[in-house]
Amino acid sequence: MKTNFQPLRSFCVKLATVLCLLVATIVARAQTAATTTNSSAASLPPLPKSVFLIPSSPKQGKDPFFPRSSLPYALAPQSARPTAAPTGPAPGETDLVLNGLSRANNRQLAIINNQTFAAGEEGDVKTAKGKAHIRCLEIRRDTVLILIAGETRSLYIRPGS
Repeated sequence: MKTNFQPLRSFCVKLATVLCLLVATIVARAQTAATTTNSSAASLPPLPKSVFLIPSSPKQGKDPFFPRSSLPYALAPQSARPTAAPTGPAPGETDLVLNGLSRANNRQLAIINNQTFAAGEEGDVKTAKGKAHIRCLEIRRDTVLILIAGETRSLYIRPGS
């Protein structure tokens, strides 16, 4: 018994031809769409740049999620921040201790008298003589530069800390 594959072969050739034409049509439409997209993108105006200003005082704005936080004002540029007169005990009268250094989210932190500071932050720390107001100027590998009562001091990490 001899089978005739001629009708099947003819059907496969026709199907292959239709598929080739379909693929060619899809490719041509994609190229046309890419050309019109590139030309229309060139005619669109540039997107505006978002600008976020960090407030330097509570009068300029507050953090909507943490309204009592003073962190936004610590992050404000130096020129925009009001400078306060130094208060608290004289630098020689305080016992400041650099308890440790830490890094969180590519941000260095210093622990001074059990209070955490980032570079540029200021706050009160408890000492044996009372509270002292300090500003953390710079955090280095094993030292911290602070400003206390108008005088710059370096605090060193104790060995074994």
